[in-house]
Amino acid sequence: MAKWDFKIVGASFVKELVPIADDVQPRSQSFMQPSFHLEGGKIVIKESGQYVTAIYFSQIGEIDGVAPTDIDDAYAKLLTLVENFNGGGVTPQTLAETLAEDNKTNEIPILSNSEDGYLYVNDEQTILGNDFGGVKKITISEDTFRFDTTVRFDFESKGINLNTTSDGLGIPRLTTAQMNAISFPTNGMIVWNTTETATYQYNGTSWVLLGGGAVDSVNGQTGVVVLDAADVGAEPTKGSDDNYVTDAQLVVIGNTSGTNSGDNATNTTSNAYADAKVADTIADGVTTVAPSQNAVFDALALKQNNLVLGKKGNASSPVTGTTTETILESIFIPAGSVAVNDIIYIRNRVFKTGATGGFTVRYRINSSNSISGSSVLAFATLGAVSTRSQGLERTLNLRASNTIEVVDNTTSIAYENTSISNANVNITFTFTSDFWILITGQLTGVADSIVNSNYIIQKF
Repeated sequence: MAKWDFKIVGASFVKELVPIADDVQPRSQSFMQPSFHLEGGKIVIKESGQYVTAIYFSQIGEIDGVAPTDIDDAYAKLLTLVENFNGGGVTPQTLAETLAEDNKTNEIPILSNSEDGYLYVNDEQTILGNDFGGVKKITISEDTFRFDTTVRFDFESKGINLNTTSDGLGIPRLTTAQMNAISFPTNGMIVWNTTETATYQYNGTSWVLLGGGAVDSVNGQTGVVVLDAADVGAEPTKGSDDNYVTDAQLVVIGNTSGTNSGDNATNTTSNAYADAKVADTIADGVTTVAPSQNAVFDALALKQNNLVLGKKGNASSPVTGTTTETILESIFIPAGSVAVNDIIYIRNRVFKTGATGGFTVRYRINSSNSISGSSVLAFATLGAVSTRSQGLERTLNLRASNTIEVVDNTTSIAYENTSISNANVNITFTFTSDFWILITGQLTGVADSIVNSNYIIQKF
């Protein structure tokens, strides 16, 4: 680390910073009437009684050519040096004499009181610096400040930041002749051309209008763009084979078919032909005429009247080992599927394995998927142990929103298309909401097994 040496040079007491391996710029500070005070481990240096700086022992190099051993020794050596300096009766140098002094660095130093800010002038360069850090500032209070020079300014390493909200950046203002007369223009140089009232830039070969030349894209084109008539929506140039039509002729062309003269407003022939290709009926085997929307709507309505609410062709899970009534199939009917005066038709078949006893098949209806709380719609009981298969079918007449008419549901009846002496039964049930139709089975012998083989539920 660089340290300060203290010595007498001519009629001046000199404090000189000696660099080590060029870690700092060499500089010095001269005193005419120095004084010293030892305070808190540092030596305070004053000029004519005014504070100038303070220095610690670690910053001290040699005093009159000798390195001190500690802060006290340094303080004693400084007092001895200044005593000899002032005690010899030598008249202090004037400023002119000091500036004329040929010191070994040939520099004129100007230092701040803290020595963090400094200005050096020598034969090679002028150095303005500040070791304290932060923003370096030169304050100019005049309205206008001008640099007069015959050479170009070069700013190395760092850019220029202009912090202003009240003024702009003025670039050189030259006529075309002056611009073209610039010696050795550099690539990228810009000027304001007062002749053209425009900004020009040197591209390494010539001066070009700034912003001119190639653009990124115009009408999808890149590079130096040349616009033709089509690019700007202009009418193309008419050739010898080109023809134009009037608006009236365009209407005639629009009405023209392959079989008329093109001057009829409404083509009755084509209209009649088109009408013959649509019928308000649907006939089997006809392949050249399409059905109308009305015919299709009516056909779909008829199809809707015979809606399948549910069907299944594979067997249910078997029920065995119990004589409790058990659900074989549960069919969910969502709200809105049926309405008053509709008919629900149900048909199924149950198979039994084993010959221990008989079984009973039932239809139930409930607002939940459960036997509990349900109503019996129909049932058939087979007592013979040899019976292996039994079918059941019913039609449910939906009378009111909460009334279902069925064949007697208290008597074992497999098929209602036989002669029945018992009166029909009305079951109170709200079918306008979601509901379930259940197919159940009940064994009389635990060793037997039954499955529901199939079912179908239709609405008419």
